[in-house]
Amino acid sequence: MELVKKIESANIQKYDAILFKVKGYAAHVGVVVDPLRKEFIHTLAGHDSAIDCWGRAQWNKRIEGFYRHNSCL
Repeated sequence: MELVKKIESANIQKYDAILFKVKGYAAHVGVVVDPLRKEFIHTLAGHDSAIDCWGRAQWNKRIEGFYRHNSCL
């Protein structure tokens, strides 16, 4: 049984996970906080947590996908 399900971008909800590629590998995770504004919360090594926009080129080109835990389906 799978614990998470990949979500189509049209169905993103608050608290879904967003997975980003870093150096070609799916290795960075954020949590959606506002799907309408494309905002997610995340942290990077050596930095505090931050709310950022996945619509920005820095993040948009790295999106691997959005995921939702089965308990939220």
